[in-house]
Amino acid sequence: MERTDYEKSLIVRMPAGGGVIRTAEDAFAWIPSGVRNGATESFGAIYLDSGQRVIRRKVLFKGGVSRTLVDTKVVFWEACRLKASAVIVFHNHPSGNVEPSAEDFDTTKRLVNGGKLIGVQVLDHLVVSSWRWLSFRERGLMDKAEGGEEMVADQN
Repeated sequence: MERTDYEKSLIVRMPAGGGVIRTAEDAFAWIPSGVRNGATESFGAIYLDSGQRVIRRKVLFKGGVSRTLVDTKVVFWEACRLKASAVIVFHNHPSGNVEPSAEDFDTTKRLVNGGKLIGVQVLDHLVVSSWRWLSFRERGLMDKAEGGEEMVADQN
């Protein structure tokens, strides 16, 4: 069966340095160009073992131009099925603006809390566009999500 252009764009060659993710830049390299360049929002996850080696990368949800719904159960069902120790989640903003929305904050907190219940750590949440990304971890926002602090979108 022939793959569509979109399906082909989701295929990722293993980035230089192998399958270990240590930084947001490493994670960004694993996000398929079909998501980064997408005209609609997509949400996915990179599942990792205890050594932060990639087990699998999967696009889980596709939405509209400005949002996609994320089902926490689906994210962690896949993590449990793969016996993943950690996950890095990602989604795109087709507008190119990688600043997180209030919904992005809520989703991150929900995922962090869900992961705590089953022992799967959410290491980061990347908001991406074709050539840029924002890392919740690098911005200090994961600490707030993990600590249950209020997360507020920048009003700039």
